[in-house]
Formats: sequence, structure tokens, C-alpha cells
Amino acid sequence: MDEITTPIPISEIPFKSLADFSAKLYDTVCNLLKPIEYVSEILHSNYHQQLRISYTSTILPILITDFKSQFVHSLSYLTISTLDTEAIDELSQNISTIFHKLAEFRIEEIVGECFFDHLQLLLENHIRDQIGTEFMESTLNSFLEFVNSQLYPILELMQESKRISKWKTYLLFHVYRTSLIIFTEHIFPIICEYPESEPALSDLKICLKQCNETDDLIVSINNSLKRRLLIPDAKTRDIIGVYLSTKNCLDYLDVIDTKQALILNPIRDYLTTRKDALRTVVLQILQIGESEMGDTTENEDIKVLLSIFPAKSGFAKEYQVVLCEELMELQTFSLEEQVRHVEILKVLFGETEMSEAFVMLKDMEDSRRIHNHFRSRNNTDEISTIVLSNLFWPKLNTGEFDVPNRLLERRKLFVESFEEIQRYRKLEWMSNSGTVSIEVYRRNGESFKLNVSPLNASLLLQFESEDVVEYDHIRKILNCTVEQLNHSIRFWATHKILHLFGTQIVSLESVDLTVLNHIKGTGSISEVITNDDISIEMADSLVALIPVIRNILTNFGALKGSEIIGKISMFGFGTLAISDLDLLVQKGELEYDMDKYKLASK
Repeated sequence: MDEITTPIPISEIPFKSLADFSAKLYDTVCNLLKPIEYVSEILHSNYHQQLRISYTSTILPILITDFKSQFVHSLSYLTISTLDTEAIDELSQNISTIFHKLAEFRIEEIVGECFFDHLQLLLENHIRDQIGTEFMESTLNSFLEFVNSQLYPILELMQESKRISKWKTYLLFHVYRTSLIIFTEHIFPIICEYPESEPALSDLKICLKQCNETDDLIVSINNSLKRRLLIPDAKTRDIIGVYLSTKNCLDYLDVIDTKQALILNPIRDYLTTRKDALRTVVLQILQIGESEMGDTTENEDIKVLLSIFPAKSGFAKEYQVVLCEELMELQTFSLEEQVRHVEILKVLFGETEMSEAFVMLKDMEDSRRIHNHFRSRNNTDEISTIVLSNLFWPKLNTGEFDVPNRLLERRKLFVESFEEIQRYRKLEWMSNSGTVSIEVYRRNGESFKLNVSPLNASLLLQFESEDVVEYDHIRKILNCTVEQLNHSIRFWATHKILHLFGTQIVSLESVDLTVLNHIKGTGSISEVITNDDISIEMADSLVALIPVIRNILTNFGALKGSEIIGKISMFGFGTLAISDLDLLVQKGELEYDMDKYKLASK
């Protein structure tokens, strides 16, 4: 009997190609089989029956297990880089010889399973390397081609195995299964990069169809969103953007609505806790609407955005606030962008919902006309004012204060001009609404220009002749709150002009002169009703509604009685009947012509 030698592990044998590997594998297998051959000879000899049973039940299984372990270790050196199709023939000859030798000991299926397991590992590593973190190219077809051209030929070498057909099917499924797992692991960046990631999404869709494992994908998406998106640090705009992408991706993958809800509902619920969510949705709808040439009602992204907050009135009210802020910040009366936006939203929400926004735009147009009259009357462009119909604008929290005489003089000129063309209206200034364009000169000759609030301008005016002023004295002069004054002091402190030291406000660099280049103010109008305008037999409720009716007809023009009643009700001003309108006609407040009511000519 030959002496048993310790086999040299293939891991310690260098090789550079598949042919080199197959030769070394054959030698290694032969060495690994020597202990099994030795035991086999014992089993076929005339040894005592009890000894043969002992070898069969204990020693032989241990040797086979050890053989399998070392064989698997040897296979680990068969890598993607050594898969050379030109060396398949040589590998085929060696594998065939190996299987014939293994068949003598009935362990060929063990080696076949080891080969198959290793090919699965090679395939998985190859897929992970190729997919990586770039999702702008499809990779699935290349994986299927890799299996067909590189792995199937190796499986077919094991001709003695009865499982080749099943293993081929398993390898094909492994492509879909492994790809699905990797795409699921990276689902968050795939969603965020949509539509650029559509190629990867297309591969994922095929994998889902082959593996039927949508539930795991839903769990992965939910976990990713909770961990990476629905957190305080995430910007609302980003959350809404990912919400849109998620919806689009789920639709692309044909995920049914009930399963989509498991993902989308938590995002919607989270957005309702964000104070700026509704505003952000409105701004994104406008952004999409600006880029759409067709009917915005058919845009799928807009439909998805509207589904976040189902109540249409909420969008319209929020846009009023957005529009108000935009109009207050305008330096001119150019309204092209705002008009486009209102028209976009009118298509989505209807004219009734957007009626107050149209009134706001009409106020701006009226303000432009009033400003032109002031400019021609006074030959100056130093003041412009937004004259708004207070009932139709969002409430402005301006923080009232006493305006210094220098600003009041400018406003007085405007009021005189206003009253010339608006006899029945009274202008009430909003102290801290608007801007003042100023130029500040330092003693060193430097100067800078700023657009500041009326309160900030009023505070700085107190230091044209003084370098130090008591805090309480300024607060008394301006008649403002502590919060207002402190905020204004901080503003000028950032520009290194003023600073608060104890109870005194100090000018860090004495201001020689503050030039008021332009004042943009805001005033609300109210109806002026004299005793001559109304009759005593009118009900107090109707008398109270006269200014409202005048505002409505001024902004909307002649209306049918039902339209006036509807707007009174919609704006929450009370109830009105046709008989009330007829009474106002009798008293000369309104005129009735062509089935419509309009303001009486004065």
C-alpha cells in the first residue's frame, strides 16, 4: 500500500490562468483522495467485519468532510479574472477525469455542489462590482450574458452530475435575486436620482417580476425614508421632492396603490407637521406650472403635490400669503410673473378660490395708477405706496409705531394726491410695512445704500445729531415694543453702526447724513360714510355691509345679485338678500342695469 502524503493546498500554488488552475486542481484532488482511497482499500479487504463497520461509520465520513472543506478552499482561487473561455477544453478534460475518480467513491455530487456554490459566489461578487453606486446604466442583460458565456460552460463540464439543468436555472434566478437585493439596498439613492436612475429602475422592475418580493422592497424604502429623510435636519423642499420621486418610482414599478400607501402616507403625515410644507407645495406647483406649455391639470406631478393637502382652499389661502409677501417686496409695479402664477392656480382651483388674489393684483394696478398721479402732481418719484383693500389681503403683522416727522412729511404729500382721485376712500398707513431706500454717509467719507424697514430707518434718523441716546427715550419717541426696538438695534449692529451698551444706544461711527432716496409704504383703504350717505331706516347690519359691497364692486366690477351675495358669504361678512341690494339702489348707493348691480355714479 502506498504511503499517504499530505496534499499541497492549491492556495499555496501560484497560477495565472484557468488552464494553470485546472491542472493544479487535478493534482490537489488526487492528493486529497489518497486518504479516502486508503480507507476504501480497507473496506474491500478481508479485515474483520467490525473494523470495516467502524471505518464506514466514523473514519470515512470524517475524511469526506475534510476533503470537501479543502476542495472548497481550493476553489476559492478560481476568480473572475481567471475565467478564460479558451482554456475550457483543458479544464473539461481535467474535470472529467476528476469526476470519474470521484465516482469510484460516490462523492461526485459533493464536488458538483461545491462547484455550483462557488460559481454562485463568483456571480454575486461580479454583480456587486458592476452595479456599484451608479444607476444611470442598465446592467441586468450583461449579467445574464455573463452567466451564459462564462458560467454555463463550466457547469456543463460536470457531465456526470444529474443536477446541471437545475443548477443552470438556479444561476439564472440568482442573477435576478442578487440584483434585487443590491437594488433594494440602494433604493434611496435610486429614488432620489430619478429620472436619471430609470435604467436601474427598469432592471429592478424585471427582478421584482421574476422574484415576486415587493414586500421586502417596501420595508427597505420605509426604513430608508425614516432614517434619511423624515428627520428634523431635512429641508421641506427636499422631502417634497423625494415624495414626488418616490411616487413616480412606485408607479414605474407597477406597485399597487395599497402598498404605495404604506410608503407615501408616512411622508404625508410628516409633512403636515411642517409649518412651511403647504407654502413649499404651492411654490413647487408654480414652478412646474411655469415650465408646462399645456394644461397643468393633466400634469401628474401637480396631481401628486395636490394629494398631500386635499383641501383646495388651503392652497389658495397659502398662496395669498405668498403673493402678499412678493408684492410687498416688489420695487416696481411690474406684475407679469404674479399674473402668470394666479392664472396657473385659477386653472387648478377655480376662479372663486382665487378671487381674493385677483383683488390683490387689481389693488397693485390701482396703486400704480395712483403713484403715476402723485408723480405727475409733485414732480417726484421719491415715494410709492401699495394701496390695498384691507378686507381681501392676508392680515399684515407689521408692528405699528410712531413714524418720525421726516417720514410723515413725505406721506402727507401722497395722501393729498390720493384724496384727489379717491374721494370716498380714506388711506390708513401701516407704519412698518414697506421699505425705505437710504444712503448712509460715515464721517470718514464712506457711504453705503440699503433698503430697510420704516422702523430701522426711523431708528437711524435719531442719530443724525446725537452719538448717544438713551434706550427708553428712543422707545418713547417711536412708541414701539421692546422686541421691535431690540430687533432694529441688532440689525444696525450687524452693519457696525449702532450698539447697545447698558441703557444707552451708541453710534459706533457718527452718521453725518442719512439720505432718504425712496420710500415705499403700504396703506389700507376704508370707505368714508357720512350721514348723508345712508338713511336711518336701514338696518345696522346692512349699513355695516355697505363698505364691503363697495369694495367688492370696485374690485370685481358690476355683478349679479347672486354673485354679490355669494362673495359676502364666502368672505364671512354676514348675510345679504336681494331686497337689501334693491334698498341700496333706492337710496342711491347702487345702480341696477342689465341684470347687474354696480356702484352709483357720484
